[in-house]
Parts: sequence; C-alpha cells; structure tokens
Amino acid sequence: MLMRLYALTALLCTWFSTPLCADAQGLGHFIARLDTITGYAASASYSVTLPQAEDDVVYDLDLDQPDTENYLIRWRVDTPSGASDGFSAWIGDGHFYNYRNGRLREYHNEWDPAPLTGDRAVQHTVQFARLLPSEISRELRAMQADSSRFRIRIASPDQIHVTRMAGGQTDAEITWRFDPATGLPAEFSAEYNPGALSEQLVHAVYSPRATDIAGPLCEKWLIGRYPEVFENFRQSNFAIESMPGQQLPPFSLPLTFSDSGTRLSHQPGNTLVSPATVIVLLDAEATLTPRLVEQVRSAADRVPVDAEIIYAFCGRDPEANRNALGGSLRPGETAVNGARRLAADCGAASLPVVMVCDRLATVRHVTVGLNNQLAADVMRMITLSTANSSSSNY
Repeated sequence: MLMRLYALTALLCTWFSTPLCADAQGLGHFIARLDTITGYAASASYSVTLPQAEDDVVYDLDLDQPDTENYLIRWRVDTPSGASDGFSAWIGDGHFYNYRNGRLREYHNEWDPAPLTGDRAVQHTVQFARLLPSEISRELRAMQADSSRFRIRIASPDQIHVTRMAGGQTDAEITWRFDPATGLPAEFSAEYNPGALSEQLVHAVYSPRATDIAGPLCEKWLIGRYPEVFENFRQSNFAIESMPGQQLPPFSLPLTFSDSGTRLSHQPGNTLVSPATVIVLLDAEATLTPRLVEQVRSAADRVPVDAEIIYAFCGRDPEANRNALGGSLRPGETAVNGARRLAADCGAASLPVVMVCDRLATVRHVTVGLNNQLAADVMRMITLSTANSSSSNY
C-alpha cells in the first residue's frame, strides 16, 4: 500500500511538473505566431457577466491591427439609456486616442511620454486591447517571465490556460483558444476574483472580417473617419501646435459679407496672394473676440508689409460674425463662415487660434489663445513668414 502511495505521488509530481517544461517550450510557438500577424481584422462579441446583474453586458467589437505597431479598436454596446460607442487607436510612433462617453482623450509622446511608457502604458491597458494579437503576445511574454504569479499550461495544441495568483490565492483563470490553421485568436475567456462578491466573467468570440482601413493608420485617417468626434469632443491642442511646416488644409467656405453665396476656396497646390496670410480661427460669440480682432488688426497696422487677414468663424450666423468685426472689413481682410471643419482639420481643440502661412500656403507659425502680447506675437509671425517667403523665391 505504501509503495503504491509512493508511486502515485511520483506520478502526480511528474504529471504536474512535466507540462511546465513542455509549456515553456510550447508557449514560444504561440508567441512566435502572434508576432508575425499583420493586416489583421476581426469582429468579436465580448460579454461581461456579473453575479449581481440580471443580464450580461455584451459589446460588439471591430479589431484592426495593420501591423504590430498600430491598432484600431471600435466598440458598440446597448445600455438601458441607449446605444453607446467609442474607439481606441494606437499609432506606434507615439500617438494614442481614446473616445468614450463624449470625450476624446489624446496622448502624444512629444507632449508627455510617461503615459505611453512601460507595461501599464495606456495603449496596453485600455479596455479590449488585450484581445489584439500583438497585445496577447506581449501579455504572454510578461506572464512567462513572472512564474511566481502565473501558472501557464498548454491545454491543447490550440489552447493556453493561465492561473493568476495573488497572496497565495487564485486571482484569475484565463484561457485563450487559437485557430489551429492560422494561429489567429478564436476565443478568450477569463474568470476574475473567482468565488468573491466581485467575481466577473468575460468571454470573447472572434470572427474574421475584411479590414476597412484604406492606407496607413494615422490622425488624418481618424479625422476623416470620425469628423464629428474631432470637431466636437477634442480637448487637446497638440495637433494645432504641430501644424508649423504643414500645408494649410483645403477648404471652401461662404463669405461672411456676401449674400450671393460667393465662397473663398483653397485647394492643395494653390499659392496665396500675400507673402504672409494670417488665418484667425474664432468664435463670434466668445467674450474676448472683440479684443482678439483688435489685437490682430493692430499687428497688421504695425508691420511694414501687406499681410492678408482671413477671419474664419466656426459659427454659421453671418450677422453675428459681421458684428464681431464691427460690421465691416478693412482692406486686406476676408471673413468666412462655418469653418468648424477647417479648425478640426488643423487640429484646433479650442479657440481662438492664429496661424500665419507663407506664400506657398505652408503654415509657419501658430499661437493658441489670447494673451497680452498677442499683437506683438502676430507681428513677429508675419515678419518671419514674410522673410521665409522671400528666401523661397531664390
């Protein structure tokens, strides 16, 4: 009997220990396949089960991973108060966008690299990111490197099971299943805080689909895909501050002081009539708009060059826009209505913004907001842009 007990103990030790070595080798095979996945697109149904809730919360997801350095996650969910949707986008050269609940949050490496750095970076921890192939690979590597917290078992040739430990207790049971032919994720499930009041079950089932991303994933593509989000919910002026050196976006807008429908238009490749054109993005209803106009006009009066001024009002009310300019234009001035899209294309999250372009329609200088030195700032920008236009003629 004792010998049989010893034999059983030895068998159990072998059964528990052998898979660990095999798992360590087998895990590398899964990771290697995940690391090579590009041009990835899938839909997923993602359900969340809470013990205290009567019904599951079910998200419909579209997952796109053009390559291992870029992704786009789009989600939709029905709630008692109505449907809700949002997106998360990671552009691997250091830009992350997350739209949720009527708020667009942005993170840019040039602005502040801290939120984009390390294992807890926002692009890794945002909801649903762990469903992407590149993020699964990253997470498996981290688990493999922390054997004190994670017990990994290759349950079958296409399935990985992980037990996460905390304080000596099981904190989570996590399972991935992959398509045996392609290596693509097919199913994900997790049980968090098992047996506790805070227990939560999640389950995702993938299905392949064709991607609808045309060209490289970038901010310009996102603005084209979500124009209203960037126009109405953008809270960061990072993009407008990055405009110097870029071409003025195209536009065609109705003239404020015309009732005939005449428009002012600019298309790529067009030159501007002045070596320095000042474009003022503004809101006629803002309290400080009269002072803004006064400062811009003061700057134009004091520079020794003929600068063109374009007042681009985001609002569409011609009467309000005319009143903001004192009821009339001065020589060298133009005003247009409905410039909200132009402001969004420039990346302006808040107004006012003053941009100065050279004759080739390249934005040379930008200032955001209204300060006590605005007239001096505009004078300096006009002078520098004029000098740049002159040098470009040789």
